[in-house]
Amino acid sequence: LDFVTDFRLLYKAQNDGALLLTVTLFISVFSPYVLSYSSGIKLFTFRKTFEHLHGLQMLWMMLYLLPTGFLYFLAIDAIDILLTVYKWLLYHVLCKDERALLEQEEFLAQQLGMSRMNWEGFKRQRTVGQLMFETIPQVILQVLIAFGVIELTQTSISQNDIVVSIVSAALNSLAQLAILRFESRAVNETFVQ
Repeated sequence: LDFVTDFRLLYKAQNDGALLLTVTLFISVFSPYVLSYSSGIKLFTFRKTFEHLHGLQMLWMMLYLLPTGFLYFLAIDAIDILLTVYKWLLYHVLCKDERALLEQEEFLAQQLGMSRMNWEGFKRQRTVGQLMFETIPQVILQVLIAFGVIELTQTSISQNDIVVSIVSAALNSLAQLAILRFESRAVNETFVQ
């Protein structure tokens, strides 16, 4: 929901010619992917992923190496969403073995040039990056707009649009913080670690 409301505001700001708001929203929406791209370069270089490619890996790595590199991580996000729905259906509806699901996830991660643990690490990094570089800055910006500190003139963005976006961002923040908290407890670390 947060993703949808963010893009709705971005679309309206762009259509209305609100350049500063459009650029600010665009940067905050895509900053987690730029962060992922920069750490991905380090990971793929360290693992020498680009040396022996075949099949779908060649396509993914070409997408990654071109200026479209952040699209690689958008694709991983979309694949992860579809995989989560797929796993839920197979495990809860069709009662399939969890081990088989993990093997499929491992295979998919390999096709993307990662190990399954690298993919899990990417998802954790994305959660932190999304919270710190997208959700929190957007909430601050939207609260400033809602209270009139920043005025939007001649835009089709309504107060209702702003409130819905703030509420969805707040719910998303709470969910992300809860996930980070549970994961830090599971590995016996503090929340900040």
